[in-house]
Amino acid sequence: MKRAVDDDGAGGVNSASTSHHSAAKMSRQQPIVLSNRLYFTKISGHPQRFSTNALSLSELLEAISPIASIHFNFMIDLPWLLSQYPAKCSQSPISIIVGENNGTNHLEIRSAAARCGADNVTVGRARLALPYGTHHTKLSLFESDSESIHVTISTANLLQNDWESKTQAFYHCEAPIMDGSEVEKEKNDEFRDDLISYLNVYSSSSDFEMIKYWRDRISNADFSSIKARIICSTPGYHTGEQMKKFGHLRLREVLYSLDLHLKKPTFVAQFSSIGSLGPKPDSWLTGQFLKSLSGGTSVPENSLRLIYPCVEDVRNSVEGYMAGGALPYQKSTAAKQPYLESFMHKWRCERFGRTRAMPHIKSYCAFNDGHTVPSWLLITSANLSKAAWGELQKKESQLAIRSYELGVLLTDEESLQLLPYDVPLTKFESGDKPWLCDAVYKKPDAAWGELQKKESQLAIRSYELGVLLTDEESLQLLPYDVPLTKFESGDKPWLCDAVYKKPDVFGATWMLD
Repeated sequence: MKRAVDDDGAGGVNSASTSHHSAAKMSRQQPIVLSNRLYFTKISGHPQRFSTNALSLSELLEAISPIASIHFNFMIDLPWLLSQYPAKCSQSPISIIVGENNGTNHLEIRSAAARCGADNVTVGRARLALPYGTHHTKLSLFESDSESIHVTISTANLLQNDWESKTQAFYHCEAPIMDGSEVEKEKNDEFRDDLISYLNVYSSSSDFEMIKYWRDRISNADFSSIKARIICSTPGYHTGEQMKKFGHLRLREVLYSLDLHLKKPTFVAQFSSIGSLGPKPDSWLTGQFLKSLSGGTSVPENSLRLIYPCVEDVRNSVEGYMAGGALPYQKSTAAKQPYLESFMHKWRCERFGRTRAMPHIKSYCAFNDGHTVPSWLLITSANLSKAAWGELQKKESQLAIRSYELGVLLTDEESLQLLPYDVPLTKFESGDKPWLCDAVYKKPDAAWGELQKKESQLAIRSYELGVLLTDEESLQLLPYDVPLTKFESGDKPWLCDAVYKKPDVFGATWMLD
């Protein structure tokens, strides 16, 4: 029996396929063999049964064993990133591309590399042609000693919290490097050609030489078995045939070519941020954007659903209100588009145990009437904004895009089974409001409840890093004696700016000038 996307009858969550959980009991001690497929990132402390389709960044890098890497991203914690590499790869060349502004500054990364003594790290910048744009792409390329190129297209920044506390996903594929004559024989390699076209956009950047090496390596790799399609956005005013290569018009073009024959489809957009979309639904959302989701066909606006966390979703998350920092929808923007709330549904992912792990993943898909498995699924860095997807201007003769974005359109059954939220969807109830990052919430959250009773924000001035240990060997190394020794009468805490005249064990006194 088929069950519709909005049918909230009994069994909605459980009716989804659970076959991916069957192998959860297998030990992670076995070597990881990567497939060309979609993966979730592994959430710290998550039950093993929910980690069958998930990998940590360290596990991914261990499986690839890269001899060279390049990471395109928005925000990067370099010391953490370097710590994820296996020891045997720690000195391999690593290139990093970030935007000219916004996100992690290239100077910060260079400084971090110097502090880490990471002479193998080089940093480049992507040119941002339009104001308010970002380099939001999350792409990593690796070369392995098995003469292969590995590609990962992700939704996660290269930050520990992104990879360990939030719902994220990445697509991985591998292609053998071939000699020139062999590559020439491959007539139909859309994934490779599209990836090369995307990398060529960086030619306007002063650091393109860093990227050119990887473009040329990819041109000698055979991706012809990869059926996934690249959907990208790049900054600029695109006209003519270039309009169809980027943003939502690129998605429209690819979906049209797939000719999926959808009947009474439902379209679902799920994201972690919302831009200014105009005063009415058809200003952009149910106008040009929904038309692209449908492959160029006009469909009724009630065929669109949106998934974005409500305030209670964030409050009860594993991070509490702190998770809201990565959901940057603002009050001023929301006030201009109240119509969005009628489209909104809560974040629910019981099937994969991620309801309380707030989504940083962005996904877009279409369901045939009565189906709970989508006909196609797009995993991307692009949030719901005109800056990310583009806006048609000048009587639809120009597509204006402000940001770099990258995603992958999937139609294979294995990936479609990894839809990152529960079906049927859970609609906003009376009283539910979308999370706004700059609003005040006084009700204590699940993670920082006692703190939030009297404080409306948590101010932190420093970067700190620690590790929580539960293994027996580490617990035996408690760095002080038990039972504890309480201060006695006359004992005082050490003060660094006090005067102590009694000689210490070396005969010295503590006398400040």
